[in-house]
Amino acid sequence: MDANKRFQKSFDTERNHDSINSSHTAKSTTTESMSALGGGARWSDGVGPYDVVCGRGAQSYNNCGNRRFRVFISMNVERYVQSSQGRGKRKIIGSLVDTLLSEIGAKFYKIKSNQGPEPSALELVEMTVREIRQKVGHALRDLAAFKEKHQQKKMIRKNSVK
Repeated sequence: MDANKRFQKSFDTERNHDSINSSHTAKSTTTESMSALGGGARWSDGVGPYDVVCGRGAQSYNNCGNRRFRVFISMNVERYVQSSQGRGKRKIIGSLVDTLLSEIGAKFYKIKSNQGPEPSALELVEMTVREIRQKVGHALRDLAAFKEKHQQKKMIRKNSVK
């Protein structure tokens, strides 16, 4: 829980800074999003600095909220790996989702293409709590697998040098 408190403190510090320039932050994020998706891109609400946009491509990957989400996951992956199978892992995922939604105030969006008069227009649809839990669990499992694979490669290199 200590890692979560440090992360929360960093969010609070950034939130205080962002609240001073909140109108600039929201406007620039929406403008960046629209230009990255093309001229016809249209999102219903501006993406906040803590919001996670689920989707492929550089625009989603480089979103400020997505970068913060990846840091948050990396700070908690060890706790997830060391927990017992099943119930323990689900409990950790639940507490992380609660922290993200309640304490930090993050929102999760998925990109939906609009089938209206402008087929190229895109909009953000807020994800359900179940979808968010799946996203957090998937991110933890992916990072845990990556770290394990990286550790194995490191051991192979270390043994081959001797």
